[in-house]
Amino acid sequence: MSLDRVLNMDIEWVLYHLIHNDPDFQHVTLDVDFYNDDVWSRLLASLARNATIESVKIERYEGGDGERTFEELFALFQTLSQIPSIHTLTISALSSDDFTAALDLLRHDNLQTCHLDWTGGEDGTVRLQVGWALSQAPKLATLVLEDPHDNDCELWLSSILRSASLKMLKVETYSGSRLDPCAGPVFETLQQNSVLCEFSLGYLLDETTSHFVAETIRTNTTLKTMRLSIVSSDGQSYLDILEAMKQNQTLTTFENYTASAVGVAIEMEQKQQEMLEVNYHLEFLSLFRDSPDYLKNKTMYLKLNSAGRHRLFPGELQQTARPLDWLHVMAGTNDSLD
Repeated sequence: MSLDRVLNMDIEWVLYHLIHNDPDFQHVTLDVDFYNDDVWSRLLASLARNATIESVKIERYEGGDGERTFEELFALFQTLSQIPSIHTLTISALSSDDFTAALDLLRHDNLQTCHLDWTGGEDGTVRLQVGWALSQAPKLATLVLEDPHDNDCELWLSSILRSASLKMLKVETYSGSRLDPCAGPVFETLQQNSVLCEFSLGYLLDETTSHFVAETIRTNTTLKTMRLSIVSSDGQSYLDILEAMKQNQTLTTFENYTASAVGVAIEMEQKQQEMLEVNYHLEFLSLFRDSPDYLKNKTMYLKLNSAGRHRLFPGELQQTARPLDWLHVMAGTNDSLD
């Protein structure tokens, strides 16, 4: 049996389940340039009758029986935007023009999870339109962006961070992509965000951005996880972050993607230990490469926090308690701190 016949059988199977609103048929992958004109027309008609699809993946790669025009893509995205059950969307390999056709779909009333591969999307104006559309999706909670282009990114990331529903934002980039010195708008918006719980940013950040990062750690009260790529030739970025962590009461995970490549002086490790003595909430910390002795100390503090150290010293007592105090309290409590 030829490959073409197998593929034709596959699309017929897809069309059948779409038309009949099969409740067990919840995910569809569409390579928009693969279908000939007849199949394309039938696909749009089938989608227009569907009310059960929950997850859609849209791809665009060269080759296939038909290269779709902007008008045809717009018709597809408009049809999908009318399916009320869609909550998960993945889009790969679209151009900037293609994304302008998808704006209504990106603000879908039921969209909860979205993954955009921005290959080809270099137009800064379009990126702002996409960011604004995503910020308007009322239920969007999880967003992953594969964004190899760093031009104007601070503006559209800022617009996305104005979302009133987004809980997790992850930005993946090619190695070496930088956000500094334009990171200010992103972190200033993040400081005012009161809903985001997890923020991961692949862009490299240097000393010019450390005060923005530190102020975000100091002021944001909802973030529980932060993952960044921090480089600091003089160590000032690490000092700023450690100082801010003394005041933070919500972060449980902080990861520097470049930590394994960064060795620091013993004074920096001492600063980290001083921070851990008064931070009762961090459970995972990777800021720079730890020496063996300080790694043991760091691990002890993080395990104590995971076991509930904050429950033993509520409120202001956390700023004054020291290890000897912990021993006295643990000796007289039923809390199980291993």
